[in-house]
Amino acid sequence: MNKIEQAVIYNKILGSLACAGMGDALGAATELYSIDEIKTQWGGFLNAFVSPPADTFAGSLNGVAGLITDDSSQMYVFSEGLIEAGFDNFTNNDWLACLLRWADMQPYANYKGPTTEQIVKALKEGRPTNTIGRIGTSS
Repeated sequence: MNKIEQAVIYNKILGSLACAGMGDALGAATELYSIDEIKTQWGGFLNAFVSPPADTFAGSLNGVAGLITDDSSQMYVFSEGLIEAGFDNFTNNDWLACLLRWADMQPYANYKGPTTEQIVKALKEGRPTNTIGRIGTSS
């Protein structure tokens, strides 16, 4: 692959990560809202970042306008791990190391979903994780 092709791929990946984060941050304010509730609350669809209301996950944690959620922050940490290890060399242990590193990052250390919280706790305690998230054991 020549330098121009590498640059094109790099920019596409970078753009994808940036757009995913922006969409995530935009949607944080409307999470759990129906389309009708969004239109009522904001007079239509959002076209700018807004502070998430208290009745959303991000709002209940004092989220601010434009802040990405746990989903995108995990995506970024895993992307860093993939780059560091190399695509063909990224192992399950690398993935676990990324998850545990992410789990201690602020503000996301207090911003995990219930299943993720259970998995992180089990990993830190050396317990198996294969039954976590089954029906009746999560949120």
